[in-house]
Formats: sequence, structure tokens, C-alpha cells
Amino acid sequence: MSSEHARSPIGPRQITAWLFCGVLAFGIVGSGAYFAVRVVSAKSAPAAPKTQPVPPPAPQPVAKSVPAPEPPKVVPPPVVPAQTPPTQPVQSQPAPTRSTLEITPAEMTGHIFLQVGAVERGLVDVYVKQLARNGFTVRVAEGPSDSVKRILLGPLERSEIEAKQAALKEAGFSSFQRNY
Repeated sequence: MSSEHARSPIGPRQITAWLFCGVLAFGIVGSGAYFAVRVVSAKSAPAAPKTQPVPPPAPQPVAKSVPAPEPPKVVPPPVVPAQTPPTQPVQSQPAPTRSTLEITPAEMTGHIFLQVGAVERGLVDVYVKQLARNGFTVRVAEGPSDSVKRILLGPLERSEIEAKQAALKEAGFSSFQRNY
């Protein structure tokens, strides 16, 4: 037997070409599976209600106005200042600060909250203000790390949870129940 017969009929170039084709086929199949899952999940997700644009109001015809007759002049009686009791200055409630919004683990124990988010310390004020604009008073609790805080709505009674979650969802916030 000569050394020519012992050589493999497939050379390094053919092996490289087959490997390239295999990787390419794997990528095509993976991409197809990804898009198939996206299409199926998009069909199962509830669609947002379609709103139709409101047409602008039609211009109103301008009517010529006839000047109204002048009313008779009435002389008002002289004004006598009424005696008013001394008033106390109105005390406005201070805007909630981060320290008044913070809640300790001891205060949370045994209560139910809706967690609206777990955000970095720098974003806490943004979330609190946005939720306050939508009528929600939230509390801030320690998060899973020193740099993260939890945004909590509550404490709530069990009967309040569904209504509060629906109101949060309507305002554009997602939430989930946390029992402490």
C-alpha cells in the first residue's frame, strides 16, 4: 500500500467549508425559532384598544352682532367693612421628603404592600414624584442591595389590593404584591 491510498479524501478546506455551513445552518434555525416565538407571544398578548383620531371641530360661522343696549347705571350702596374674627395663619403640610417616605423593616412586618419598583437611589425621587402626580402616596424601603430602594404602595388591606393594582396599571405602572 502506498501512502497515497491512506490519505483522507476530505481535505482541510472541505472540513472548513462544512463547519461554516453547519454554523450558518444553526444560525438560521435559531433565528427562525426566535422569530416564531416572538410572533406567537405577540398574538397571545392583549392588543391595545385602537382609538380613532378626533376630527378638529368645524369652524363656526361668524355672525354679525348687534350692539346691545346699555344697562341702566346702578349706584351701589356704600360698603361697610364687616367685623371678622382674628384668623390664624394657615399651616400647609410640608411636601413629603425622603425621610418621611422611608419605612423600616419593623414597620413593614405583618403588612401587605404593592411593590411598584426597585430602583437605584438616584431614581427614587423621580418615581415618587411621578406616582404622587397620579395620586399615589408611596413608601420607600431598603432594597436587595445598598444602592437599590424599593418603591412600595401601602400598607393595604386584602380588599384594596385589586383596586390599587388596577389604578396603578391604568396610570402606566406595573406592580406586584409583597407580604412582609
